[in-house]
Amino acid sequence: MNPPHPQGGPYPAPQAPPPHGAAPRPEMPGTVLVVRVLMFVGGISGLILGGIALYIESALAGGEAPILLRPIEDAAAFEPGSGGPEEFGRSVLVAGAVTLVYGVVSTLLASFMGKRSPGILWGAVAFQVLATVVLVLSLLAGESTVVPLVFTLFIIAMMLGARSRAFYKPVPPGPV
Repeated sequence: MNPPHPQGGPYPAPQAPPPHGAAPRPEMPGTVLVVRVLMFVGGISGLILGGIALYIESALAGGEAPILLRPIEDAAAFEPGSGGPEEFGRSVLVAGAVTLVYGVVSTLLASFMGKRSPGILWGAVAFQVLATVVLVLSLLAGESTVVPLVFTLFIIAMMLGARSRAFYKPVPPGPV
């Protein structure tokens, strides 16, 4: 005679079958999970940095900068070869807007990555390719965009991997 087993027995309880005609949902592969986390991190960072840049520009454009922003205003006004505070304000505005848009799109795409749709896969890849183009152009213009560029290329490589592409293939209807 076997001793009684604790609650649930020695084996896990059987899972309920999927609804009629639905295929079981495979678990998200590690490559997609890593990309999703990186896109959330990049997106939230973009939202924060873009918001800060737009705040700085609005404070400088208002004429009377808060005391914490005065060194930025002074550096822009007295830097040799600088176009002046107006040009500095425009460049901060453009950088803030681009960063904020990146943050919004990256966060939205990351939130949809759990859905198994080829459109999500290719949307994320196209967005990262566009970000790569912008970063390469910034790098050629003299900006230090090496770290975000590596970040973006890593995301593209992970999304184009076999496991990621297999996860986003359409699921055939019917029982498996």
